[in-house]
Amino acid sequence: MTTDAQYLSKSAAKASLRPSDIALLRASLCDGDEAKDAFHIWRSLTDFEGDHDLGQYRMLPLLHENMSKLQLDDPVMPRLRGVHRFSWCEARRREFLVIKALSKLQEKGIELMALKGLALSYDYYSDAALRPMQDIDLLVRIDAVREAVDCLLALGWAHQTPALHGSQADLRILLGSEKSIQLTHKGGGEIDLHWYPFHEGVSQRVNDRFWRNAEKMSVAGVELMRPSPSDLLLHVIVHGLRANLVAPLRWAADAVMVIRRDQDAINWVELEAFAARIQVSARLHLGLSLLREMLDMDIPLSAEPPTPSMVERFEIYAAGQISRYPGSYRAYWLEISITFVRLLLSENRRWLVPKISEWAIRRSKILLRSSR
Repeated sequence: MTTDAQYLSKSAAKASLRPSDIALLRASLCDGDEAKDAFHIWRSLTDFEGDHDLGQYRMLPLLHENMSKLQLDDPVMPRLRGVHRFSWCEARRREFLVIKALSKLQEKGIELMALKGLALSYDYYSDAALRPMQDIDLLVRIDAVREAVDCLLALGWAHQTPALHGSQADLRILLGSEKSIQLTHKGGGEIDLHWYPFHEGVSQRVNDRFWRNAEKMSVAGVELMRPSPSDLLLHVIVHGLRANLVAPLRWAADAVMVIRRDQDAINWVELEAFAARIQVSARLHLGLSLLREMLDMDIPLSAEPPTPSMVERFEIYAAGQISRYPGSYRAYWLEISITFVRLLLSENRRWLVPKISEWAIRRSKILLRSSR
């Protein structure tokens, strides 16, 4: 019979979580002696004089906050306090840029929904500094994308997506096959402007659900929307457990914050049913199982894990290969293949052939330039 510890080890391996990651999560999110014991385990597994991976570094402000509440006395606490203060400064700088952008978009009458970090840091964490973000994710209606981009360009934001201002055909391919574009600001900010919430949800059905269930929130006085607790939890887990070169830790903290605050508002049966419809049920179940096992979260789960669909099986295989061979041609082709397979299975499949053709032309130009 499989023990709990063995099962946790298997589940954690599927999510690319290491023993030090689990200890860090428990130290950051648990309470009392349990959190302190996890902190000491994490310290024993971590070379504090060496380089930290980005996934663990992003958790350090939350770790410092929890250990400060528990009045932990450890030589590393002043350094954690420094990371926390740096995160606070970054949050204030980012807020200045973002508020200006949100206010201008709102003046134009563009509907806005905060996704991921922006929704979480202001509505679920006690302080935005506890949830460091590299970029801001915003969702707009698909027919407002060009207007929103033009508005941001006028504020000094820039992008590298020619299709947005190309032909109508180029624009239709972009909006039908991608989920977002990235805009950057010389002041150091980044905005991911979405018209679909996430990679696996390039679908009007997903869009309609997110907008229909959305709830109001405020960011420094600017009113906008955020996903419902169920949709936010789904997004956090599905996005967090995608193949990623950065250790996937923050999704667990985000999910805990959503469940602790809004557990009664989450329809677990409906959530699992919707995940099955968009073929992410295996990933959702893995994430929820890990939260229950690692952090003792009270989460109702199906007795048996769902059988992964063919696309989920392929994604599980690809995630393992991408983690094993980061930056390789194998990883590159697998990432491209996942995108194309998901597009084939979506209601936007009519854009698959144009997208492949566009990608092949772009790739040929790159190879041609490199061969000169």
